[in-house]
Amino acid sequence: LSDPENFRYSPGVTELAEEMGWWSPQDDEPGVFDFMRSYGYTPEPSATEPPERAELDKSVVAFYSGRRMWRIFNLLSPAEGAKLDPDKGNLPETVNPYPSSVPAPHGSVTPRMLMDVLRDHYEGTPYDLTVGMAAGPFGNPNRGPVAPRGVKGIWERAISMHRTSWSQVVEASPHGRGIFWLGYDSPHGTAYLPFFAAAGEPAPESFCSHEGYMAKFSHKVAWWAFNLVNQYTDIN
Repeated sequence: LSDPENFRYSPGVTELAEEMGWWSPQDDEPGVFDFMRSYGYTPEPSATEPPERAELDKSVVAFYSGRRMWRIFNLLSPAEGAKLDPDKGNLPETVNPYPSSVPAPHGSVTPRMLMDVLRDHYEGTPYDLTVGMAAGPFGNPNRGPVAPRGVKGIWERAISMHRTSWSQVVEASPHGRGIFWLGYDSPHGTAYLPFFAAAGEPAPESFCSHEGYMAKFSHKVAWWAFNLVNQYTDIN
């Protein structure tokens, strides 16, 4: 909180945490607020849940977003990402949890790199979803909603998921020069299209049409074209 040049926060962020009993000024050094420890989620075991199941649930949550954080830091800032343990997980109670951000050399992160991050399935790491028997003969990284019967835990949660509806990369620039890159459906099968903040005309009709939506097919709605491509890639 004492470093406004590098950190931004909403007014009242500490007051709400204090009001809810999640944080007090004595928990941190002056000028420091641990957002993760205050607002992060840890599953609460039920009275009827076996201890081993409660521990499994906690492990699932620890890596549900933690593995994604580790991967993003590694892709965009390899030197800093290499300092992080991919098997640590990330919970409010984790000792020395992952940082909220890591530094990268000025100008080293490009829009294309961010698009590649959004398309990632941990390729080339021990958690690569494009290899192994579950990936089949064509290296399909997509998995079902649950792990096979009898297997504890769940599949790795890739950054690019088959159930993604859309993703975006935003280039914020002054004087109306910003660019909004939109990719419909799953990132790994999409093409990111630029929409310009200073454009003198609206987006194409297929991106504005209400003739259809995700539960109603329409040739006039662009999302369905992107979804069809992604569906074909899953056909063996």
